[in-house]
Parts: sequence; C-alpha cells; structure tokens
Amino acid sequence: MQYAPPMHAAEQIRSALAHVAELRGVADGAPMLRQALVGIRDYQARRFESTYADLAADSVQGPATAFFLQELYGGKDYADRDGQFARVANRLEQTLPQEVVATAALVAQLHATSEALDHTMAQTWLELVPDLARAGAPVDARSYLAAWRAVGRRDDRLWQLQTVLSVGQTLSRLTRKKALGWMLRLMHVPAQAAGLGALHQFLVLGFDTFGAMAAHPCGATEFLGTIAQREAGWIQALFDDDPRQAQQKLEQLLPSLSSNQAVRGP
Repeated sequence: MQYAPPMHAAEQIRSALAHVAELRGVADGAPMLRQALVGIRDYQARRFESTYADLAADSVQGPATAFFLQELYGGKDYADRDGQFARVANRLEQTLPQEVVATAALVAQLHATSEALDHTMAQTWLELVPDLARAGAPVDARSYLAAWRAVGRRDDRLWQLQTVLSVGQTLSRLTRKKALGWMLRLMHVPAQAAGLGALHQFLVLGFDTFGAMAAHPCGATEFLGTIAQREAGWIQALFDDDPRQAQQKLEQLLPSLSSNQAVRGP
C-alpha cells in the first residue's frame, strides 16, 4: 500500500465538505430519495429531542443540549456554514489556534459521516418499503429499525458518537482561553462583512455555550457523560436487541410516530 501523507486541516475540511455537496447533489436530483432523506432526518431529530428532553429543560444543560442537537447531531440544513467553512479553510488554518482549526476539521468530517449515513439510510429505506415511500408514508419505528440494521456500519455510528463527545470536550477546554473568546467577538463585524456570519455564529455559540457551563462544577463532564451513556445505549439497542423490543423502545419514545398511525408525508 502506498503511503499517503496526512492532510492538513484545510484539506480535511474541503474534502469532507466536497463529499457532503456531492451527496446533496444526488439527493436534489432524485425527489423520492430527497423525501426519504427528509423523513429519516425528521425521525432522528425527534428521537434526539425526546431522548434529551430533560436536559433541554435544565437551566444549566439546556443551551448545550440545543447546541448539540442543532449544530452537531441534528437535521439542520448546514449549507451556508459548509460553504463558508470550505471557502476560508486556508485562512482558518493560518489565523486561528491549532486546536480550534483541528476542531473545525473534526466537525467537517463528522458532518460528512452523518450525511453519508443519512443518505445510505434513506436509500435503504426506499428499497425496503417502496410502496410506503410512493404513498408518502412517514418513517416509523419498524421501517427505521429495518433500515438501520440493513445499513449496519456500527463502527461509523460509534465514531460519530465519539467525535461528538470529542468536540464537546475540546470546546470545554477552549473556554478557559479568555483571549480566544475576545478574538472571536472582535471577528464579528469582519465576519459578517465577508459573508461568514454562519461560520462565526457556530464558533461563538459553541464557545459561549460551554463557557457558561464551565461556571458550574463538573457541568460539562456530567453533560457529556449523559450523552455518551444514552447514545451508546441506543446504538446497542438498535443493533443488538430483539427486533420487537427495539421497535417497542422507539415507539414508546415516539408514540406519535408508531406504525399504526395514519399515513402522512414526512
């Protein structure tokens, strides 16, 4: 095997986001796939929201929960932020601390992996339930579980979780660097003028979210520990539990999406 030198952070960002753009293009050209993708993401977003409803309602952990679900692990459209990341990848590497740039590269790789998993899940769902898909049926517990197990890729699921936790741990550490916080705030006007508002907002939001949590002893550690425990439990259940038990767990968490409901669009 020929040795391939490691890519710089800027190259990692551009490569990951180019893959995301390619997958988006495929979905945009296939209406049924696009509809299935929306359904898969909607189902996953609801699962996340229900799993962490207690954290979202907590005064300390609520902002961090919103950041994770909306910026790292949810179904949000990241097109604007992606374009800005890719456009200034080299500049990020030249102007920001190495740990910040490495985190940005990790977020881009996480985004690409999540996009690829969602894309494959949507394709598989269409193949498993073509009649339901043509009828505009929603993704439900049974069909979601079937698609999950048909896709497999346990290692990618575990990497996805570990990467989310790693990003959180890094953001928690970075909040101790007060100079970085000042620098990010000073970048607000130049970032807006350069059309980099979404990218700047992501960086500031992550910094402020974990900065506020750092004021509470063990706040970030407890939050990330809860994420790790619950998501690892769901990954194991979706792969290894008896199918009927796994389906029941999903239906109990999301009763409004159970398979005996009337058909509706995703």
